[in-house]
Amino acid sequence: MSVVSRTFAMNFIDNSLSDTKLADRTATLDRALISYASQAEAEPTVTSDQQAGATKSQPQVPRDSESLSRIRHDLSEAQRSKGEMQARLQILTEELQNLKMQSKFDGKRINDLTTERTALVVRIKDRDEELKGKAKLLVVGILLFLHDY
Repeated sequence: MSVVSRTFAMNFIDNSLSDTKLADRTATLDRALISYASQAEAEPTVTSDQQAGATKSQPQVPRDSESLSRIRHDLSEAQRSKGEMQARLQILTEELQNLKMQSKFDGKRINDLTTERTALVVRIKDRDEELKGKAKLLVVGILLFLHDY
């Protein structure tokens, strides 16, 4: 496997971890693995004489099982992460529904209390006017009573 194709495959795997469509990611990884395997078969084998002459700065190409193991590990990590996110989403969805129901109940309660408060304010005003009227009658009655004597 060439350095370019290895870099592409690793970048592709890292970028695909953020993808939410697991089936698409799995299919793409399978295609990348097939492409990698066909490239590995197409590359000429390196003899021990050629290896001795190679520079030490050249990266070593991982074996097929190592790459496959890495891809499987990345896939299982992505599936685990997806499961955690789905569980968290379920919890948040339930909490949101509960809060919406509570908010609806609180809104109805606020409306009921507002209506009751308005009715009490009207009753208090009426009672106040009634008391003022009675007080005037009492004053008039007292004045009439005192006037007669």
